[in-house]
Amino acid sequence: MYPEYRRRDETPPSPIPNIISLVRIASFITADIVLFASAGEQLIAPALLIALGSILDLFDGKLARRLSSITERGEWLDHIAADTLMVGAVGYLAICYLGR
Repeated sequence: MYPEYRRRDETPPSPIPNIISLVRIASFITADIVLFASAGEQLIAPALLIALGSILDLFDGKLARRLSSITERGEWLDHIAADTLMVGAVGYLAICYLGR
């Protein structure tokens, strides 16, 4: 299969891009919990959490490439975070549309 990391030297990759992806996943899950627990009453906090995760999405891939820390785990986490964003955003829009 693929090597765990793709650096020319054998130093381990930086965990910072993976930590950013985990923060993105946590922010989307928290946004969904707040949104569904408040039954659509609280809309600002989930919107801010989704926006935060989207902004962090810009940085984790660029940072991984800059630090030469591209790993299979990081690619997997990035895809999970992107899918979680889509589910969260669709849920947010459905609550906003159906709740009003």
